[in-house]
Amino acid sequence: MDPAVDYANVSTCTTCRFVEDKSNYWTAVMYFKHPNGSFIRVPQMSNHNTGPGLQSGGMTIYYFQPNAPTKNRTIVPFAKGFRMILGDPMRRTDNIDPRKTASKAVTFRCFQGDDPGPFGSPGNAPADSVGFPMKQCSGGIRSNFFFPQCWDGVTLDPPDHASHVVQPEGTPGSDGLQFFGTDCPASHPVRLPLLFMEIVWDTRPFNTPELWPKDGSQPFVFSMGDP
Repeated sequence: MDPAVDYANVSTCTTCRFVEDKSNYWTAVMYFKHPNGSFIRVPQMSNHNTGPGLQSGGMTIYYFQPNAPTKNRTIVPFAKGFRMILGDPMRRTDNIDPRKTASKAVTFRCFQGDDPGPFGSPGNAPADSVGFPMKQCSGGIRSNFFFPQCWDGVTLDPPDHASHVVQPEGTPGSDGLQFFGTDCPASHPVRLPLLFMEIVWDTRPFNTPELWPKDGSQPFVFSMGDP
């Protein structure tokens, strides 16, 4: 997309249920590596939290505002031309302090069956992991993405699309959610709305023993590859 074009302003339609939302949301596509070496695109499915009658795929987008005990709960809207990405394709270890919000910014939930199971805050439930689940999930896999909330207040879209924003500091609340009890650092003092994204992948067609790697390796990969 041309960075000089304000697509949210010039767009005349949207796939969102709220027609006023003409932002551009993007996620990498999940693929399954077949034993023959080919890659098969994993389709999306209805989010367990919204129900099959409300959506058949796509993303579930949430906007949250910070609550107490966050000191500064003033938030500003995303500026015209603002962009950001989340995630690090080069990350190979779970090396972030678990007390920091960034440790749970990207997680994956392994659903078993059609029942989403006991409620658990994204990133903190027993069924969540910081990498793709290393087992077959009979109800699919859900991506849980907490985007950074703290902006430097100046840069709209740096070359890396990420350094102008950071996750808030502090320990998440007792329920683990990122918008409780956290504040922005001095380097990125401007608080943005918390953008949280859920995408459910229909991995059920691949839950057969003959398709899964015999060496225990991970068969799923995102479309940007696994560099």
